[in-house]
Order: sequence, then structure tokens, then C-alpha cells
Amino acid sequence: MTTQKRSHLLPQLLALVGTVSAAACAIAADTNERDALLALLEEETELATRTRLNADYVPGIVTILHGSELANRGARTVWDALAFVPGINPVIDQTGHRRLIIRGLGAIGDNYLSGNIKVLLNGVSTNSVERGFADSVYYLPIQQIDRIEVIRGPGSAIHGEYAIAGVVNVLTRREGHSVHAMTGEFGERGGAALLSTEASNGWQASLNIAAWESNGADVMTGPDLVYQVGDPRESNAPGRANEGIASKSAVAEIKGRGLRLLGQWTEHRIGDYFGVNYILPPNSDHEAEKTTIGSLEARYRSDFTAGSVELFTGTTRHRTIKDDLYGGPPSVFPFPLPGPVLVDSDYEEQKRYSGVELTGLFAAHQLLLGVYDARTEVEQAQQTTNFGFGSHPITTGTVRQVESAVLQDEYRATDRFSLTTGVRYDHYAGIDTSLTPRIAAVWRKDEQEVYKAQYGRSFRPPTFTEAIFGGPAIRPVVADTFELGYLRKGPRGEWRGTLFHSELKDLIIFDPANAPFLFRNANFARLRGVELEGGYLISERLKLDGNVAFFDSDLNGTGNPIPGSSDWLGRLGGTLELTPETMLAIDYRVIDGFHRQAADPRPVLDGYGTINTTVTVRPSTGLTLRAGIQNVTDEDVRYPAFLGEFNGQSYVSYPGDLPRPERTWWLSASFDF
Repeated sequence: MTTQKRSHLLPQLLALVGTVSAAACAIAADTNERDALLALLEEETELATRTRLNADYVPGIVTILHGSELANRGARTVWDALAFVPGINPVIDQTGHRRLIIRGLGAIGDNYLSGNIKVLLNGVSTNSVERGFADSVYYLPIQQIDRIEVIRGPGSAIHGEYAIAGVVNVLTRREGHSVHAMTGEFGERGGAALLSTEASNGWQASLNIAAWESNGADVMTGPDLVYQVGDPRESNAPGRANEGIASKSAVAEIKGRGLRLLGQWTEHRIGDYFGVNYILPPNSDHEAEKTTIGSLEARYRSDFTAGSVELFTGTTRHRTIKDDLYGGPPSVFPFPLPGPVLVDSDYEEQKRYSGVELTGLFAAHQLLLGVYDARTEVEQAQQTTNFGFGSHPITTGTVRQVESAVLQDEYRATDRFSLTTGVRYDHYAGIDTSLTPRIAAVWRKDEQEVYKAQYGRSFRPPTFTEAIFGGPAIRPVVADTFELGYLRKGPRGEWRGTLFHSELKDLIIFDPANAPFLFRNANFARLRGVELEGGYLISERLKLDGNVAFFDSDLNGTGNPIPGSSDWLGRLGGTLELTPETMLAIDYRVIDGFHRQAADPRPVLDGYGTINTTVTVRPSTGLTLRAGIQNVTDEDVRYPAFLGEFNGQSYVSYPGDLPRPERTWWLSASFDF
């Protein structure tokens, strides 16, 4: 990235965020404004500790996003919504899979199989053991969502595996009745519905369903790997990337008298985008990959005078089907073939889990004891090519057994000071044992200021794929993170600041030169940075908010930053009530470029600043109409393409990187009844 472009974006965003942050400390408002704001700020969450606490006073950094407000801001899916969280950069890889880069971690070179983020849907883990993915949740439309809770930083002391960079818990709507329809550019269309009921004896039931699809943006690529170093006559590039998407979901819940029965099903289908090997597939609209996640869970909670006991059991099934996945033309293979290679695969795993959690209040100590058991088994794993050769690397019947225990103590020394200590033990049969401790202090100086400090360890085990291709020496990734946080609230707004420092050990990276084992543990990575965020309620009609995050990373002590990371990113936006029935929202988001792999000869990929705008109109009771434009100024947005392999050597895969859609429009209508 040029120095000129950096100097243009950074002062502009800093000036805007500085205005918001300063204003957030103001202490003057009328009673109505104050009450409205406090209702938003005094929220409770169980994500950080399993015990319900005000989100401002929990250990670590928790962000809560509300579905209704996200819809007003133009977010249409969970994926869109996560861009509102400080320090999070949602991106896609070359195959169209959704990735979250949190605090600069999440896209380490070609480590495309890793799962560094724990993704929950209504508290149920959705990460696949095959590759750590949890993409299906990201496609859920925002009309299904009640709220999204996000932990930035370590979460393994409570949530165990995959919670290295953070934890995302998506909570769907369960109350009310509504229908929703939407349309947009590139053939986008969809709908959602929510039905719920409550009996006089306290039992409640709800059903939340949605479906949407898109033909995909007409994104045109530059030359691909084959065009450059293979036979250009066999290349499909430059050409159109197949970015078709289809998503379906359903959440059903019955609860009452301490019992909750939950059923969830998500499915998403995608095209083959830029190609699994950075080789552009032929121009078509076929569905290259379909992933389905289904889960059933039963929970029973009994409260007593000094605490509660909760028992639960459940099962989750993941299935991924790949159809005619384009492997490349004959010239990219070291042996003669009569035509291009097409791969079919069918992988299915089932996880069965159970556990018990006991909480108790003893004097000033709130204790949590949890014991858990989980078993994941591969029920089928098939893979073939159009020429008949090949087999799935994972063997049917492969099992991962995990026994875990959690012990946590929340010591409330005074009304304003608490100390949380805890440790989680995870035993992976045949792999390793992990201990993940945490110690965190929260000091409420007064009603306006809160100080936080936390140390936490987090980890993730090798996925099935990494364990097979990494051999017996592969080890879990471990991260030690230190955080300092500050929060100040006034009647008109709030301001937050966070300093963090993380040391990651035994990173699992993809390394073809390490054959026969394609994955190995690298040395370490260091991450540190600062996150600033603020919100300011100017009046009952006008609200501003923004955030900015700065990162510094070092991979393996070389001084090279983590590939895919950025030096800083930020957002500034607000909502204005034009009339009692009409609201305007504008959001400006800035990314300061992307770092490349050390061996990549290209400079840092230029950043960009995009503007999204949304108009919400409520012409009558229950009816809500929305219209939006994304990337209003037609900014050139691109994600980095990493190095590809050809005949044992590394080459730049797409010199022009991975372009994203330009300006697009959308419309939606919702009716609550």
C-alpha cells in the first residue's frame, strides 16, 4: 500500500472516531434520553462466565449486537453483522468459505483448514471436527436473530476448543410472530417467518424458519495460476467467478418448568468461486458444495436457594457434499490425463455430547463446576474423481473422544471489585491434554468507570484433516493472552478502550514442502494491539457510534506480520430519525490493506473505505420497509490471494487478487403481528 493512501484513510477515520469518543464522555441529557440509553447499556450475558452478569462487568471483552438495530443499520446476515464488532474483519477465501480475522488472527498463510473461532448457535457448538469450519451460521438472515454475543480474545476457560481468537454466540428470535421477504441485485431473494405461542401453564414454543438465495455477483477475475505457469489455452481465466449462494435454516424450541428442547437445522450451498487450487473453474452456476448442520439438544435446570444445577445432552450432525469440484486441467498434474479433474466427496460426522453444570453462592464466592463428555465419529467419508482414482483422506469410523471439566470462582470482594479465577481441563484420547486457566479482575470505580484486567489461555486441537496429514507429531495450538480494558459511561453514551497482547505457540500451518506430512507446527506468533470504541446519543433522534483497532503481529520471530492481517481497521456510523416513521443509517468502514506471505513478491494489498446506507420506513403498525445500498461509492474491494503450488514450486495464484462486488442494492419488507 502506498504511503499516500495510508495517510489519507487514517487521519480521516481518527478524526471521526475521536469526535465520537470525546462526545461519549459528555454528561448531559434529558430524562428520556438517559433512560433509553441505560436500557441499552445494562445488558446481561452468560457467554463469558456461564453465570448471568451485566455485560459491562464480566471478565474480558464482550460485545452484544441486537438484531433489530442491526437490521436498521443494513446488516442482512450474521456475516454482515460481525463487521460491526471492533477488531473483526470478515473475509472469504478462494473457495468462498467465510472467515473471521479477529485481532489479526484467522488467516495464517495457507492454513485454510483451521478453526480459531468458536461459533455457537443458541449455545450449541457448530464447529466441524473435519476442518474446524462453522460457515452455515454466518448465512442466517438478520430477521431470524435476536442478538449476537461476541467474545474477542480467549474463551477456552469456559468454552474449550477453537476459542483462541474469540467466541461468537448467535441467539435466534423466539418471541412474537412475523413474516419477512427480501430481494436484491443478482437475483437475490428470500423470506423468513417466526411463530410462537405460550400456554397458561408457562410452557412456550417457537418456530423460526428462513431461506434465501442469490445467483452471485458478476465478479470477473484476472489471470489464474494455470494462465500464468501452465498452458494458457487450458485456463478459464480471466473469467467470471461462480459465487452462487443458497441458505436454509430452521430453529424450533419448546421450554417450560426448567426443561428446554431445542432443534436446529442449517444448510448452505455455494459455487466454486475462484477454485479450490486457485484455478478458475469453467463458467457455470452449478452448486459445488453443500453443508448441512443439524442438532437436537435437551436441557433441564433446577434452581435452589444458593444456586442451580443444569443437565444437558445432545447430538450434532455435520455433512458436506462436494459435487464436480474443479481440480484443474491436465497440465497441472505430473501424469497424463485425458481431461480436467473433477472431484466428488461426501463427508458426514456425528457428535454426541452430555454434561452437568452446578453453580452455588457461598459467602462472596459464586462457584461453577462443570463436567462434560463428547464423542465425534465419522459416519461416512467418500471421495472420487471423474477418472475413478482417489479416496477420502479421513477413514469412516474415525473417532474423537473428549472428557472435560471446568472449575470457576467469581469472588466478589466488594460491591465494586470482583476477581474471577478458573481452569478448564480437556483430555483428547490419543492426542493430548489441555489445561486452560484464566484470572480476571473487574473494578467498578463508580457508576461511570470500569477497569478490567485478564490473563487467559486458549487452545484448539488439530482437526481430523490436520491430524491425518500432520502425522503423530502434530500438537494443539496454544495461545496466552493478556488484556487491559477501560469503560466509561455517561448519560449520553459510552467509551471503551482495550489493550491486548497474545503469544501463540505451535501454530498449525499448511506446508507442502514438509511431505509426506502436509501440516506441521510452526514456532509461534505474537499479536498485540489496541481497540477503541464509542457511542454517542446526540438526541432521541440522532445516534453516532464508531470504533478503530490497531494491530501489530510477528510470525515466527521474523518480523513479518501474519498473512491476511491488517495494520488497522475501523468504522463510523449512525442513525437519524428523519420522521417518527422514517430512519436513515449510514456506515463508513475502513480496512488498511492486507499483509501478504513473506515469500510473496507483491506489495501490501491496498485497503479501502466503503459506505453502506439504509432507509427504514414504518408506514403502519407492524409493517417495516427497508432499502439499502452497499458500497455506495463503488470502491474497488479485494481480498488477498495467497501463493499457489505448481509442479512443486510456489507462484502468485491470482496477481490481481480476489475482487469483491461493486455497488449493490436490496429491498426488504417485514410484518410483525
